[in-house]
Parts: sequence; structure tokens; C-alpha cells
Amino acid sequence: MPLAAQFPWSPGNTNALFYSPLLLPSETDPNATGFGQTLNQNGLILAPLNPFFQALGTNGRTCATCHQPSVSMGISTSTVQQRYTLSQGKDPIFLPVDGANCPDAVTSTKFYAISDPNNPHSLLLNRALIRVGLPWPPAGVTPEFYIAGVWDPTHCELNTNYGLLSKTPTVSVYRRSLMAANLKFVTTVGPGVTPPGVTLPVDPYTGKPESGNIMYDGREPTLQHQAMDALLNHSQASSLPNAAIIQEIVNFENNIYTAQIFDSQAFGLTDLGATGGPTTLLNDQAGLMAAPNAFTEYYPWSNLPSWAVQASQRASVARGEAIFNSRPFIISGVAGLNDLAGGNFPGNCATCHSNTNAGNDVRPNAQLEEGTSGATFSLPAPDLPNFLLVCTGGKSTPFNGSAVWSRDPGLALITGKCADIGKVKSAQLRGLAARPPYFHDGSAATLKDVVNFYNARFSIGFSAQDIQDLVNFLQTL
Repeated sequence: MPLAAQFPWSPGNTNALFYSPLLLPSETDPNATGFGQTLNQNGLILAPLNPFFQALGTNGRTCATCHQPSVSMGISTSTVQQRYTLSQGKDPIFLPVDGANCPDAVTSTKFYAISDPNNPHSLLLNRALIRVGLPWPPAGVTPEFYIAGVWDPTHCELNTNYGLLSKTPTVSVYRRSLMAANLKFVTTVGPGVTPPGVTLPVDPYTGKPESGNIMYDGREPTLQHQAMDALLNHSQASSLPNAAIIQEIVNFENNIYTAQIFDSQAFGLTDLGATGGPTTLLNDQAGLMAAPNAFTEYYPWSNLPSWAVQASQRASVARGEAIFNSRPFIISGVAGLNDLAGGNFPGNCATCHSNTNAGNDVRPNAQLEEGTSGATFSLPAPDLPNFLLVCTGGKSTPFNGSAVWSRDPGLALITGKCADIGKVKSAQLRGLAARPPYFHDGSAATLKDVVNFYNARFSIGFSAQDIQDLVNFLQTL
């Protein structure tokens, strides 16, 4: 297994600390539990000539600043911290616009230790979170709730320049960068998954229905629109490039596939009939609802003889896959799911992670409120803001009453609807080993934290072995 660059992949900007002029058709990179592989179906890319890797704004950032091939087209706390230390905080990802807890948190050129509680980049360094500023109220919307209180450890929510008290009232939420890979699974609406009577808008670039699942809060209708907003906001472009350049960015993204290819305990993830790695994703049809299984990569490892290489670990991975696909539990209190179903119902992990072999939700406009950033079930994150949201006019959230605390109101910041408070999409489950932490707000440091959260959230009753099997499975994706 060839060892690729162990440093952050910072292409397209000759001022970057580590400059990679080429993206090969296949790149293999080490991570915490093995190796990830990125397949580039665009062919050999000369980074300076491709707009995905060019600084098209005014601040030196490229798309690859937050979507790095070496990190499964995302970022992780370990590589962000490495970039911070080696560049002394000068890497473009740390720019105040969204790489700091608040734009005016950076008041000097002082280099803070990563562990310093006053580090103005603490959320990016410790949770790999990017600040997203959204107008409040949303344009053209009369909200069904108001913000009655704010826990504001970032000092940005009540900031007179950038927060709710500014001339342009803004809510800052802090979210993980989504993978810029395997995107056909994100944008494709499969047969039979659109609710009866619902007509989806048509993507003008593809002629296909819009999935509504490109961003956590569903606010971007197309990849082209997302690219333009990213250039204007994250790269601070003074004007947009022409449509052909935007399309070139999208074309590049649509031909990138990434997944784990080697596990330090299970070894090769395509051995003995297994179909791990990104090649399966490249060849698979997108938009297929799990039926009966969301993942089938490791079924061949279910009955290995005891003398087979890494038989015990591979058997654990296969058990974890089976648990994910079929271990039943009662799904309850999930807005966007139980309210539509008319009550609680039996399901499994694949109920919400239903897109076959990708693990995101295959349904269109699939934002759910699972409790990951609400007061009742969420993991502790005292460094994140928390909003007291109070519904008006007799409105209520489906399961949490008319007054609720939320670290990230999610879809509700776009629609203004009380029923949408806390709803975010279920993201892809590929390349997980390369890009911790987890959940959209980085509140789960490890995959074990993720499994433990759902075990408690739905009272599943996983045994210690079940938990380990699930973790072993998830880190091979």
C-alpha cells in the first residue's frame, strides 16, 4: 500500500504551506485507522489549471482549503491542527470571516496555543467547525418563532457588528464541511422516494429533480448555486466567474469518489470478496432505497474460516454491517419522520441512512430533528452557542413543545417554521475514519460516541460487543 502525503493537501495556491501541483487518478492517504482512497475520474488534474484548486476570491482560499483529497474531500481536527501549527495560524482556512469563532475575535497577530481557551479559532481547531452566518429573519419569511435567549460562548451571537444586534441581524451556526465527493448520492432522487403529491423543483443544469439535500439545512438547490455562494462567502469573491468556470468546478466534484480502502485491523477492504473502497461507489446506481440492506460490502466476511487472515476482526466488521442493516429498535420523537408516520415505528440504522452503499438519506428534503443539537439528547458542547426558541401563534415543535433550546436551529433558519427547528440532513457515512469529529456540529469526538448517542437516544440496548462491531464497521466505510 503506497504511502501518500502525510501533510495537508493544499493545492492551487503557490503560497500554501504544502503545494501539490497534481491530483492523480487515484490517491491513497493515511488516516487514524488505515488508509482512504480518492478516485479522480477527471483524469490527471493539474491543480493550477483547475478552478476547484484556484483562488477565485480575494482571500487566497480554494475549494480544496476545506475539501482536501487527503481527508476524503473534507477536513478533520488533526489536519486542521497540523495546518495551524505549521503555518503559525496563517493558512487561509483560519481567516476571520468564518475560520474564527467570530470575525472580530481575531484582534491581533498573536499566535495562540491550540489548548488556549482564548484561542479565537477554537471551534475550528477542536471541532473542525466553520462559521456559517445566516440572516435573521430569513428573507421574505415571517418566522413562527422568536429567539428568546442565547447562550453565547463565542461572543458572536450578540455581537453588534456580526450578530443579532448588528445592522444586518445574523445568527452564527458552526458546522462541519461536507464531503465534496460521492455527490451523485447526494443530488440524485431515486424512484419511489418522493412523497405522493409532491412535485420537486427541477435542477436547471441537469434537468433532474432537486434533492434538497446538498447542505445540512437544505438551503442550496444545486451544486452550481452552492459553488457560487461558497465563492462569495467563504472565498470573499468580489464578483463571480463566468458560468463555464462554475460548471467546471461542479464537473470536477461530480467525478470524485472517496472511501476507506485499508483498515489497520481488518486489512484490505476488498479482500476475500469484500467490496469496500470507492470503486463500488463509482459503479453503483445512486438513489436506491435500502432494500433490504443499505450496505452489503462485508457480507462475504460473515462466515470466514478461523484460519483466514484477520478472521476475527473481519467477522466483527460483518456483524457490525448486519447490525446496521437490520437490528430493530423503536424510532420515536424524530421530527420529519415520526410526525409524518403518525407515531412511533420499528426501524434500524438504515431507516435514516438509507441510500444504498452511501449511507445518507435517500429521500428528498430529508432534514430530520434527531436530537443531536437539542437540550434533551445532545452530547455536551458548552463551547457552542445555544438558542432558546419560542414558537408563536399556537405553533409547536412536533415533539419538544413550544419552547426549545437548540445549538443549531437548522432548517428553521431557512424556512422560519417552528416544526423545522433542529432539522438537519443525515450526511454520508463514507470516509469516516479520515474526518473526525462527527455530527454536523462536531459534538461526537469518536465513532464510539456516535454509536453510544443513538444507543441512548432510542434505548436500543446494544451490548459492548455490538457497539464495538458497529464502530469497526463504520471505520471501514
